[in-house]
Order: sequence, then structure tokens, then C-alpha cells
Amino acid sequence: FFFLLVIMNRVNKIAGHLVPNNCHSKQAYGRNAELTTWDISNQDQILYKNTIFDTDKIKKILNKKGVGYEVWPLKKISGNESNEAILQMYKKEIDEIMERENLVTFDIVNVTSENQERVRNGFLEEHIHPTKEVRLYVSGCLYYYIKFEDSQEVVRIVTPPGCLIVLPKHAKHWADIGNRGDLTVIRLFGQKHGWKAKYTKSNIASKFPRQCPL
Repeated sequence: FFFLLVIMNRVNKIAGHLVPNNCHSKQAYGRNAELTTWDISNQDQILYKNTIFDTDKIKKILNKKGVGYEVWPLKKISGNESNEAILQMYKKEIDEIMERENLVTFDIVNVTSENQERVRNGFLEEHIHPTKEVRLYVSGCLYYYIKFEDSQEVVRIVTPPGCLIVLPKHAKHWADIGNRGDLTVIRLFGQKHGWKAKYTKSNIASKFPRQCPL
């Protein structure tokens, strides 16, 4: 019996949290903050380590890895506001982040049913940026993966509305917005020309679960 438990635990570590998500469920949308970690020291046998739901613990873990993470109180958004109205609602937060992180410009992106596939495909592969990546998630949610080569780990952040992520420049990462078009995110940049990415050509992202199978 003990031997069977050992085998089952091993299978869970290898296969656990690496299966496709149910497209008919809520998936990441409407979920609270969540951080899952995998050991990738052997990329042919990726091992699940743990999942944490406590926001303070998530912040502490990510901060130690050089990633800024906060979850702010939700704003009352109906979904009918214009981009200008949303930016005005978050003006105080935007000004604070711009000054604190020494950023130079920002924009707002809405993922809809019309552009969902195109936007999703642009983020699915591992890439890096020449400056820090700062994102404030206004509505919706996504899976945000970061690879830490020094510790041979990949973490997945489930980003609830109100979540702020500050990723250091050149950090290897990818993201999945799933198959729904209800994501609004404010993007803040350390360069005037906005979003610019360099793809690493690594296949590591394909070894992790999509919000929905493509």
C-alpha cells in the first residue's frame, strides 16, 4: 500500500497541473490570486511542486525572485466604460506606478471576441522584453508564466482583476488569455515605442497547460 502511494504521488508530481483545462468551466476568470510552481530541472519530466492561494505569501515569494506583485481593491466597472473612462478611474494608480518604476508611457488593451485569437497567439511562446514589463489587470484574468533559470523553476500566476505585475527586463515569460474575450489590461512601459518582444525560440511553453486546448 505504501509503495502504491509513493507511485501515485510521483505520477501526480509529473502529471499534476499539466493537463488541459476544461473550456466549459470558468477557468482563470473570476478566480482569486494563485501561484503554482514547477521544477524544470529535467524538462522531459517536469515536476509539480505546489500551489499557493494566499496573496501575501505569493507577493513574498515573487518579491524574493525580483518580481513585483500586488492585488489592489477592485474598481466598480460595468464593462461599458470607454478606455478613456477606465484610464481616468485608474489615474492615481497609473501616476504612482509610473513614478515608482520610472516608466515613460502607457496604453490600455481590450481583448474581445473579435481579436482574441490574434492577441492570444502573440503571447503563447516564451519571450523577453528590453525593459521591465508592468501590467495592471482591470478585468478578466489570464495565466502568466515566468521561467527562473537560476532555480530551474517555472511559476504560473493566475491574475485576478486588480492584480499588478512588475517583471524585470529580459525575464523569460509567456501568457495565455484563454478562449474568452473579456480581458482589459493597462500596460506601462519603460520605452516610448511601447510593447516590443524578442522570442527565445524555446519550446518550454508548449509543455504547460493552456487555458483551453488550441
